[in-house]
Amino acid sequence: IRLGYEIVVHTQQYAKRYVGNKLNCTNCHLDAGLNPNAASFVGLSVLYPEYRARVGKEVSLAERINECFERSMNGKALPPDSSKLQAIISYINWLSQDVPRGSKVAWRGIPRISPSRQPDTKGGKSVFAKKCAFCHGSDGQGTMAAPPVWGPNSYNIAAGMARESVAASFIKGNM
Repeated sequence: IRLGYEIVVHTQQYAKRYVGNKLNCTNCHLDAGLNPNAASFVGLSVLYPEYRARVGKEVSLAERINECFERSMNGKALPPDSSKLQAIISYINWLSQDVPRGSKVAWRGIPRISPSRQPDTKGGKSVFAKKCAFCHGSDGQGTMAAPPVWGPNSYNIAAGMARESVAASFIKGNM
């Protein structure tokens, strides 16, 4: 459980060979997966196995974790029998221990927003410069305070956070 926590919080240190960018799991799963507005891990294990339309089949929690490593972390899957994968699963199971199987887990994912107007790239650039660049860098490549938000050291195009609607929802709920 402790190793799972460390991998989630310090992915670059504990699972670097499986990560292809400069992100840690906790960059999306804020507060080590405890934040209900940021893809919380609490209750997640009681939902798996689960059908995923993206892959067209039922997947296990281990397979879902590896999707994150391959997509959001732009890396490669942890071996099924690896202690690292088993540690992350143990950590999520521990966080989920008081959530009954079959629960709805209302806090799952990232609370979605409905856009009230069209995206404005000029306005967005101004907002980024005023509100985001201090932590994420004026070039969006990250700083010691926050991760990169675009480019080769960030999410790949297959990551959920690469979708404008997901990123906007995450930003509104957490930044």
